[in-house]
Amino acid sequence: MPPCQDRDFHVAETRTVVERFVSFWSVQDVAQTAALFAEDAYSEVHFDHPEVGMAGPIQGREKISEGLYRNLAEWHYITFDADIVSIEDDTGRVQINFEYEHIKSHLRISSTMRMVIVVADGLISRLDCYHDGERIAAFMRLLRARANGVNDGAA
Repeated sequence: MPPCQDRDFHVAETRTVVERFVSFWSVQDVAQTAALFAEDAYSEVHFDHPEVGMAGPIQGREKISEGLYRNLAEWHYITFDADIVSIEDDTGRVQINFEYEHIKSHLRISSTMRMVIVVADGLISRLDCYHDGERIAAFMRLLRARANGVNDGAA
């Protein structure tokens, strides 16, 4: 394939995978979402705050799938509005506006995040998530305070 056609193919393939990811995860379909990841895929939620327990790297489709299930066991998705911002070669960038409810405490958080999704051979090889770290960290401190019986004045 000539270089231009090869690039066009990769961009189209990347767009298709990113669109499918957004579609499946928007309805929290773990099985379909996980199937989009390569067997040795790498995923990381980037935070600079130790009080955020869901941060860090995950290696492999099986571990990513387990992480997605753990996420759904802890959070109810109220809103998950994803917008594909760009597709460049093998990389898609997605902006998400969300509102989640913490299942145990019933507290809600709304915020934004960015995802950078890298596609290789028709599967996601890497997914990086970037949240509003300060907002998430403050919310996680609130959850811990509630769990420790501290009255924060919230109803």
